[in-house]
Parts: sequence; C-alpha cells; structure tokens
Amino acid sequence: MFALLCLAALRVSLLSQQASAGITDIRAVPGQNVTLPCRAPKSNPIIAIEWFKPGEEETYLLLYRAGLVLPDGQHPAYRNRVAFQKEQTKDGDASVTLRAVTVEDSGTYTCVVSQRETSQTRSRQILPTTFIRLTVDPAPSSPASRGGGSLGLTALQLVLAVMISSV
Repeated sequence: MFALLCLAALRVSLLSQQASAGITDIRAVPGQNVTLPCRAPKSNPIIAIEWFKPGEEETYLLLYRAGLVLPDGQHPAYRNRVAFQKEQTKDGDASVTLRAVTVEDSGTYTCVVSQRETSQTRSRQILPTTFIRLTVDPAPSSPASRGGGSLGLTALQLVLAVMISSV
C-alpha cells in the first residue's frame, strides 16, 4: 500500500514537473519509426526505466527492471512496436524507438530512469524526468486526391477537347 502511495505521489510530481520542465518536440508522419530520446549519466548502472504516456489511463510503452523488459506492463497499443536495446543502458541510453507511428501516437511521453547510486549500496537515485511531445501529422494527400489533378492529365484533357471541337 505504501509503495502504491509513493508511486501515485511520483506521478503527481511528474505532471507538475512537465509544466515547468523543457519538453523536446518531435514531428513525424504515419508509418515512420521515431526514436524517443532519454539519457542518464554513465557513471552508475541503470536499474529501472519507465516510458509512459500520461493521461486518463496510464499507458506504458516500456517497463524495464533489473535487466529485464517486463512485457506484462506494456499497453497493447505498443506491443511489438517498441524497440529497446538493454545493452545501451551501460552508456546511459534509455531511449526507445516507436515503430510505424500513427496519428493516435501523438502526445506527451515521459521517461523516468532510476540508477544505483554506488555499486556498494542498494539505494536508488531517480533522475530528472525526460518529456517528449510527439506530433504525428496526417499523411499529406496527393494532388490528384485534392482535386488538383496532375499536369499530364490536364494536358491530355486539353488535347482531347481540341480534337473533339475540331470535328
């Protein structure tokens, strides 16, 4: 119960941090693979990473604890779409790549990293949180679908009109 209260307090704290902290903006188009960056100092080992999309329902992209990715905590919308290389945590890299983004993926993502303070102790250090605002723009439509047509089709129509009128 105490752990749940601490987790809830952390979430409230993160939401208030988001208002004052810098947010990295990333733009993409549907179908693109997008890397959401998150870094920690290399000095101490990363023991936990949480990537989530805050909202009415907490949506986890990735839960990483003690060297393992925990698939049970991942939201179904992100299953088989999140790439994470645990080997890169040795260099302080907690980034993930979201594959084949959709317009529905637009929103603010949060990365929280916990590191062991020293190799001799079991204490944890929670690092400053990373906020990413992903905007997936709808795919641009082609000129023909907007009703503008193409230059080749317009020229063909003109030639046909001249031929018909000269008959």
